[in-house]
Amino acid sequence: MVVAMFGEDIKLLPAGTILTLADDCMKKGQSSYDLFGGLFTQMNTAKPATGGRFKDVPYFNGGVFQTVDPIDLTKEELALIASDEEGDEGAARKDWSKVNPAIFGAIFQQSMDAKERHAYARHREEEHVGPCRAPAGPSHDMAMPRVRTALSPTMLADVLQ
Repeated sequence: MVVAMFGEDIKLLPAGTILTLADDCMKKGQSSYDLFGGLFTQMNTAKPATGGRFKDVPYFNGGVFQTVDPIDLTKEELALIASDEEGDEGAARKDWSKVNPAIFGAIFQQSMDAKERHAYARHREEEHVGPCRAPAGPSHDMAMPRVRTALSPTMLADVLQ
């Protein structure tokens, strides 16, 4: 989701894609399983869609969307993406273009074991980005669970603050 919001803000995805999908789920009762699953599947498909909702969605190579496991998001999780009834700004309304793209590579790399990094040649990113590691100690022990779950919708609001 975070990669898609970043892609939208650097103009790789049509403007408003994520917000429209979240709003369609919240306000029109559409399925987040189908809509976001469809978006991520199209982002992993080299052949462009010839019509429909995702016809202007380009192919994102690199394997980030290689395995799409759609999930049903709760109303609260959708609100974290769009906004809630009180008007609190959701993640899709933030400017993700200000995030250094190297961070996504480092997070992706750290989610793989050594065999996977080697197989996908992600180990080369370390030469350019360096490892994404927090210093050991009490802060590290407290921070690492948040880093590992930062891409989940339920943690997104805390991470953005």
